[in-house]
Amino acid sequence: MRDASSSEEASSPEQLERAEQTLCDLLADAPADGYARLLLGRTLQRRSRHAEAATHLRLAAAMGVATD
Repeated sequence: MRDASSSEEASSPEQLERAEQTLCDLLADAPADGYARLLLGRTLQRRSRHAEAATHLRLAAAMGVATD
């Protein structure tokens, strides 16, 4: 079983780009989906886009999704 840090290392730039696009598409249809916001925030963090990530993580927290 792999831990979270090895999962992050295994994410290729292409996988992260696809994940970001999929989550953006999902949020276009369901902007109140807190879990999708959380996942998008984490994906953006992994892409070193921390300011954008913080926005989505704050929204997820405001929607009641645990972000830690």
